[in-house]
Amino acid sequence: MDDSKSPSVPPCSRSRMVGYSVGECANSLLMNSLSGFAMLYYTEALGLSHALAGIAMGVAVFWDAITDPVMGHITDNTRSRFGRRHPYILLGGVLVTVIFVFLWVVPDFARSSPQVLFWYLLVVNLLQRTAITVFGVPYVALGFELCSDYDGRVTLQGIRSAMNMLANLLGVALAWSLFFSDNETVRATSLPENYVRMGG
Repeated sequence: MDDSKSPSVPPCSRSRMVGYSVGECANSLLMNSLSGFAMLYYTEALGLSHALAGIAMGVAVFWDAITDPVMGHITDNTRSRFGRRHPYILLGGVLVTVIFVFLWVVPDFARSSPQVLFWYLLVVNLLQRTAITVFGVPYVALGFELCSDYDGRVTLQGIRSAMNMLANLLGVALAWSLFFSDNETVRATSLPENYVRMGG
C-alpha cells in the first residue's frame, strides 16, 4: 500500500531505498543532540540544576509517548492530493529545524533565573518532541509502504537501520571533535558558545 492508498506500488529500487533512508540520519542526529548534549548544555554551561533539567527532559519524553499514537491516527486517516504521509513529513521537518535552533540559542530573558530557564527548556523540549513526532511517525510508516513485497520491505528497513547506526557513530564523534575539544584552561562543555555553534 502506498502513501495515497493506491492499489499499485512501483518497484522499490535500491536508490529509492537509500534516498528514503537518508531521512533517518537527520532523525538520529537530532535525537543524539537531545539525549547527548542538551542536558550538558543546560546544566554545565547555563547552570540549571540537574534535577530541574531532568524533569524538563523527562516530561517531554512522557509527552512523546502520548503524541506518537495520536499522530499515527491522524496520518493514517489523512486524505490529500500529496498522500497521507508526505505533508506531515514536510511540516515536521520544517518545525524540527526551526525549534532546534531555539534549543541552543537561548534568549537572554530565559537566563534571568533558574525557574525561567527551566520553563524555557520544558516548553522548547515539548515543542521539539512534538515536531519530531509529526516528522517521525509518518516517516517510519512510509517506509512500510514504499515496497510492495516482503523482501523489499526487509531490505529497506535494513538500510534505514544501517543509516541510523552510521549517523549515531559519526554524528557524536564529529560533534565532540569539532565543537568540544578541551583546552588547558577550561572544559569545552562549560562554554555556551560551543553548543550555539553546534546547534545554531
